[in-house]
Amino acid sequence: MSSQPAEVPSTITNVSVRKNLRFNYLVNVGDGTFFGLALGITSYTTVLPLFVASFTDSAILIGLIPALHSLGWQLPQLFTAKFTSSLRRLKPVLLAFSIFERLPFLALAFLAFFSGRLSSSTVLLLSFTLLIFQGVMGGLAANPWQNMLAKVIPGEIRGTFFGVVNGSSNMMASLGALLSGFILEKTLFPNSFAVCFFLSFILYLLSYTCLGLTREPERQADDSQSQTLTDQKTLIRHILKNDRRFKGFLITRFLYQFGMMALAYYTVFAAKVLAIPTLTIGALTATLLIVQVVSNPVLGWLSDRWGKKNAFILGTLSAGISAFLAAIAQEPWMFFLVFLFMGIANSAYWTIGIAYSLEFGDAAEKPTYVGLSNTLVSPSILIAPLLGGWLANMGGYRLTFWVSAFFALLTALILVLFEKNSGIKEECQAA
Repeated sequence: MSSQPAEVPSTITNVSVRKNLRFNYLVNVGDGTFFGLALGITSYTTVLPLFVASFTDSAILIGLIPALHSLGWQLPQLFTAKFTSSLRRLKPVLLAFSIFERLPFLALAFLAFFSGRLSSSTVLLLSFTLLIFQGVMGGLAANPWQNMLAKVIPGEIRGTFFGVVNGSSNMMASLGALLSGFILEKTLFPNSFAVCFFLSFILYLLSYTCLGLTREPERQADDSQSQTLTDQKTLIRHILKNDRRFKGFLITRFLYQFGMMALAYYTVFAAKVLAIPTLTIGALTATLLIVQVVSNPVLGWLSDRWGKKNAFILGTLSAGISAFLAAIAQEPWMFFLVFLFMGIANSAYWTIGIAYSLEFGDAAEKPTYVGLSNTLVSPSILIAPLLGGWLANMGGYRLTFWVSAFFALLTALILVLFEKNSGIKEECQAA
């Protein structure tokens, strides 16, 4: 039960992984590409809030939509860890959960189409029921998905892989956002939303098809590993008590959210305080997306050669620089730098964070490590923006930015103190 390399896969598994590596790499990049395009068409930060806003003026309900999505993905992962670790093949379970992650968008298309015949409260109730269900199904699929990728993508290229997947996904999401804007403008309500949801569902099915093509080797049975997992609570206690390196990772991933909490208030500050015109704000948003398209694969590549810890530190420092520049900004042009550095920070949190979490534990322990690194961190998704809003109300947006910069630098410092090594687990390198 250690974060140090302990995983020695069989020669048969190694050969299978190497033989199918190019194919698995391509089909899973395809999964991320179609998923990103679908996500852009029904964005959790624009399209879905607009749909809900058509039936309510409640800012709380509208603001819950992106939080429900993130919480749904992260919160359940620990609860599926023991079950995931017992599976020799993960793809069948992953596909079973993943189809239910996608079906709600077909239901949303029908709901939007018939929304004119329903009361606003009914539409809202059904919408949030579908969104919660979709988020939970995504969270149930998340642990098997990450561990399946850990089996088919060797550790020494895993950071690059996640960088390419996330970069491609972000690029297609930006194109999807443009397409959804065109549909919403040219098609009458509520059919406009019905078209967006249905098109998104078709694209999600294409991503599902790519995912289903993954060639996953069967994990060899190991009775000793099975016995160590008979008491999940004992395993969790052991990890949290003895694995100093993983505890450092958990703390820093939790604090990282507070280092990025300024992002939620950049646009409002730019518009209200600096009086930046709407066209420029659109350019700032485009800057954020473009930076993430480029920084995801670059950071992934760097993490494979420079170490996950160092790439993660680079992300936290970028978040600190972004918040610092926002706090001292007096001219609109400075916000292009603010969004540039925040794009790097956001890429590091997700791309390096996922790859980093897969470095811990052996094959049987890895699902528990993945679950802990997501479930225990999930409260920060809600707490950080609430703290940022409270600080803004108390002392203005610049106070939020200063505190955000402090947390980002604190995160980098803890990473340096807790992390004594960043050895990459090259599970398949022996082949």
